[in-house]
Amino acid sequence: TKASLKNDLTWKKAHHLLGFYWLLLGGLLLVFSLILAFIPMYAFIRSSILLTTSIFAVLLSVIIAEKKLQ
Repeated sequence: TKASLKNDLTWKKAHHLLGFYWLLLGGLLLVFSLILAFIPMYAFIRSSILLTTSIFAVLLSVIIAEKKLQ
């Protein structure tokens, strides 16, 4: 992002923030996928829900990190 490319300090801070966010989101998405595994539905619907949720989570984490760097 623009903010992370300003200097070496913001680059490291961005990686630290996103590393933390993505570990947290990975754990939450794992729990969410396990919950979805026990709900009867077509596999296509389940994978679409997980894909949409994952994309939203990654984009949201990048936006939050970008705002914290400014």
